[in-house]
Amino acid sequence: MTYPIIDIHASWLVINPIQGCPNSCKYCFLNANGKTKVRPEVLASPEETVGLLLNSKLYDKYIPICLFSQTDAFATSENVEYLKKILKILHDMKICNPKIFITKCYIPDDFIDYISSLEEEGEKFIFYLSYSGLDSDIEVGIKRENIESNFKRLFEKNKKIIHYWRPFLPQNSSKKLVEKMLSFVSKYALASVVTGLKVQKEFIDKLEFWPEIIQNREEVLMAEGVWPKQFYEYFWNERVKTSKYPIYQSNSCAIAYVLGLPDRNAFYDSELCNNINVCPANQKTICKKHCENMCISESKIIEILRRLDIDMANLKIDYDYERNNFKISKRIL
Repeated sequence: MTYPIIDIHASWLVINPIQGCPNSCKYCFLNANGKTKVRPEVLASPEETVGLLLNSKLYDKYIPICLFSQTDAFATSENVEYLKKILKILHDMKICNPKIFITKCYIPDDFIDYISSLEEEGEKFIFYLSYSGLDSDIEVGIKRENIESNFKRLFEKNKKIIHYWRPFLPQNSSKKLVEKMLSFVSKYALASVVTGLKVQKEFIDKLEFWPEIIQNREEVLMAEGVWPKQFYEYFWNERVKTSKYPIYQSNSCAIAYVLGLPDRNAFYDSELCNNINVCPANQKTICKKHCENMCISESKIIEILRRLDIDMANLKIDYDYERNNFKISKRIL
């Protein structure tokens, strides 16, 4: 099974011309289609991929672009060379969306220098360093020292770093390990994004390292994310209340903060914004002003929905005067 080369996620557009990962993290969603512990497969050339991007109804010049989500961009030297080629094409064609890399693998110094040269010409990049603190018996093929080296070397070169703290399992969620992680990453990253474990039916039976997952199959498969209960209550009800370091559950908010832009995904003044995310006051001011000054019409929303081939017949659009935005919902027939 192959994944679409161009697709949309909650917080970014994804480009996936290379699929499959030589590493074998036991919790990885790539397990669902047999794409772990394999050689990455190139499905389209850099030129073909950019063409698909620009012709996609999903493309918008403001949305961040993630390269790549169906492999680790730095897992092999071939992946890295492909990445350089497609970044050059995107730059030459003035496709200036913020670019995002998510990785657990070692980022070569020459690639960091290459990114610096593009930044000097106005490009924006964010490195999502996925660091859970789990051992190699669960994150098979991953070397902790490489991830920590990435933090240090990217920080030295003034790169924008977001710590991707996921997933939380019983093995990495003690207070001691949480404090150790925060102490390290807060020296280098601009923020952490903390998420639970997303489980799919195709690989739930392989998650022997957390027996309760298998025992509670139906609830787990319905959940957006699964967390150790004691950790969740401690971290989100206690620990974050004293944090001066930005911590988010929403990628969209973390990206907006790092780029100094307002969130465009309607998180401002939500439950997540007000009671969960640890977001600096100046960033909330940016989002507040954006919401207050936002000017979007119902006709514009309809235009976008039609462009995306979304059937309007069973949808209704309501204006929320309190939050100055529109809400799209299904009609009750």
